[in-house]
Amino acid sequence: MKILVVGGAGYIGSICTELLLDEGHKTAVFDNLGEGHRRAVDSRAKFIEGDLADRKQIEAALSSTRPDAVMHFAANALVSESMRDPSKYFRNNIFNGLNLLDAMVATRVGRLVFSSTCAIFGPPDRLPIKEAAQPRPINPYGESKLAFEKILRWYDEIHGLKFVSLRYFNAAGASGNFGEDHRVETHLIPNVLKVALGQKPHLEIYGTDYETPDGTCVRDYIHIIDLARAHILALGVGESVFYNLGTGGGSSVHEVIAACRKITGRKIDTVEKPRRLGDPPRLIASSEKIKRELGWEPQFQSLDRIIESAWKWHQKFPGLRRLNICSRARSASQCHASHSDLDTRKKRSRNLPRALLTLPNERLFAIKALLLLWWFLSSRRPLLADSTRLCEQRRGHLRWCNTRLPACPAESPTKPRCDLLGQEWSCPWCSSIEQVPHPATFGT
Repeated sequence: MKILVVGGAGYIGSICTELLLDEGHKTAVFDNLGEGHRRAVDSRAKFIEGDLADRKQIEAALSSTRPDAVMHFAANALVSESMRDPSKYFRNNIFNGLNLLDAMVATRVGRLVFSSTCAIFGPPDRLPIKEAAQPRPINPYGESKLAFEKILRWYDEIHGLKFVSLRYFNAAGASGNFGEDHRVETHLIPNVLKVALGQKPHLEIYGTDYETPDGTCVRDYIHIIDLARAHILALGVGESVFYNLGTGGGSSVHEVIAACRKITGRKIDTVEKPRRLGDPPRLIASSEKIKRELGWEPQFQSLDRIIESAWKWHQKFPGLRRLNICSRARSASQCHASHSDLDTRKKRSRNLPRALLTLPNERLFAIKALLLLWWFLSSRRPLLADSTRLCEQRRGHLRWCNTRLPACPAESPTKPRCDLLGQEWSCPWCSSIEQVPHPATFGT
């Protein structure tokens, strides 16, 4: 089959793309790289950079690839952020999703696999949560996913667009090549492993007095490979249907930490905090329906196997993180976010050669050479192909975002042209306005 994976540069989408290609499907990826990573796109897949906010872009991608089906992973998925900025979630998860559906109708692509969430259910009355449970979302993220599911019903009835909606809680683990690497990490397992790797001083545990065996929250974790296989199985369904995905069990926060300590063999410090508002004691999904109808069976149900795969991936790629450059920034807030962790990236880059030297020698000499060259250049002065500069936080509280200002021949290349001194210029990416200072005040 020919498949277009929308959001295929993200965590779940990238691994699903990998498995699709392994099974012989012709796969293309559509992503705006706002949350995903270009390096997370399998090299065998065709990559189309575009944004669902622009219907013409997704319609052009569908017209050029002519897929038999679409997998839709593109969404914002931070519960806490959705409580601060609900407009972002309703706009991206609903309005942009409508652009995808309209483009599918226009190009006559009639099958969709939608990556939904069990957050649509809210606090459950019964466990495990079955498909027939009453949805009662308690945050804009869950509400946006539920709204899109309702829209899918009408597009099926009116346009004949068949869909499968897969709901799940906590995807975890990694494949051999791709893993979890979010800009803002909120998931438990990668945060625990960050402590083991020395990237965080401790793990914060929110609430130790719940009505559970050890007092901490219990959650349902599903291995990313099992989750991707469920999405691929859904391609063969000829009718519109909803499925819940889970292991039917669940693990507490303390159990996850203990398993991480055992697998990594490292000390993991924790700090206990008060409960967070809205955190239910237990969240577990039932998978009986998809097991019965599609024959789906999780192959990596053990918590130890989930954590082991994630740990291997984090060790294999310890310091490779995306460089947030201004040419990728869509807003001033994204531009500012790249400044806040610049020093952290520089510290990590110094440790990269040590990590590279631990890679196997066979057939990896060229990869090592290229990565060492990247480290050598980026640790001294980041460069861009079009001679623009990275957006950096400079001393004196001055930001120089992709300036393109010619250098003064009498001064160093980092200083602005003499005849522009005292004039104002506008950053083309974050729209901030700065005044060009005298070269003597330009800090580096």
